[in-house]
Amino acid sequence: MIKKKDIIKRSIWIADETFTDLWTYDAGFDVYVSKIIAIETIRFHTDGSSESEIRYYMTNLRGEKTLAKNLLNTVREHWSIENKLHHIKDRSWNEDKHYLKRGNLPEMFSGLLSIALNCLRLWFNDKRSFVQRAYFCADNFSFTCEKLRAT
Repeated sequence: MIKKKDIIKRSIWIADETFTDLWTYDAGFDVYVSKIIAIETIRFHTDGSSESEIRYYMTNLRGEKTLAKNLLNTVREHWSIENKLHHIKDRSWNEDKHYLKRGNLPEMFSGLLSIALNCLRLWFNDKRSFVQRAYFCADNFSFTCEKLRAT
């Protein structure tokens, strides 16, 4: 578990060659890979222990975007989204426990859930949890309709 006083060190390695012959199949279309990246994260805990983790990435970014500092920022932004959106979707709405398997229902449900979360994020400026905000909207139908019309 990460604590606020833990020290985190990140190192990045970038394969400099352009992988002209390397293609991967992702979501039904070909993706060109220009760089392969490894990022090592070492967490030094306050109790003296440490843990290390290496994550690998592929990218088709070029030019200035492939500088080490920019790639680290891009990866951190990705994980920021992962932690802010998907963590809430799973904890507040148990998204991972839904067993929607027909056609594109999983994607549609996830999209609707994202829209609902964004509405709850925009409509409230207080410390209530997303579940409390959702209950408030369910209990106050006129408030919800008014906000939906304005959005």
